[in-house]
Amino acid sequence: MTKFSLPAAKRFALRSLALTLVLVPALALAVPRYGSSAMGAPSDGWAGALLMSLDLPERPWDVGPRVSAEFMYGAADLAPQVRLDVGFRGSFAYHSAPLDSVIIFDFVPDLKLVFGISHRFAIYADFGIGLGILHYSSDIYGSETRTAAAIQPGFGFGLALSPTLNLLGEVRFDVYTGGHQTFVAFPTIGLQWH
Repeated sequence: MTKFSLPAAKRFALRSLALTLVLVPALALAVPRYGSSAMGAPSDGWAGALLMSLDLPERPWDVGPRVSAEFMYGAADLAPQVRLDVGFRGSFAYHSAPLDSVIIFDFVPDLKLVFGISHRFAIYADFGIGLGILHYSSDIYGSETRTAAAIQPGFGFGLALSPTLNLLGEVRFDVYTGGHQTFVAFPTIGLQWH
């Protein structure tokens, strides 16, 4: 069972997101003007990604797998190397414990701010709020399904493997309201095509 400090993880996520949102416009002015295939979805175009991660639970379950699919639309170029993407992400996660388990499905509309550092490398921060469905099974109490708001801040990088294929790496925080759970998806690795 993995233990970590949830308040410290939340503070780190919020500070990283705020720092990214402040630095991206300033850095965009200093970067030479060239296109970056690592940025993902081109303006007025779509990108899709498939990602896998270890899902670190707050309590009491063991570390489990999380599989996510993401579809993003290149909504606007905010600067020569800064793009705003909009889209959605769906994911599935599973966790077990000695006497119970939880299966999670979520669907989250997402906003992503991408900064192309070079032609082959980009960083991003994103934020989404959507719906989470948590199905609990227990040998003692039976099973129960609950719905909750799913809040998902995250940040990561894209590395261009080819003009239309990127390697993604990210950290994502999955917070479910109503006192349910907080999970940290780390490490998250995936492929994005555009």
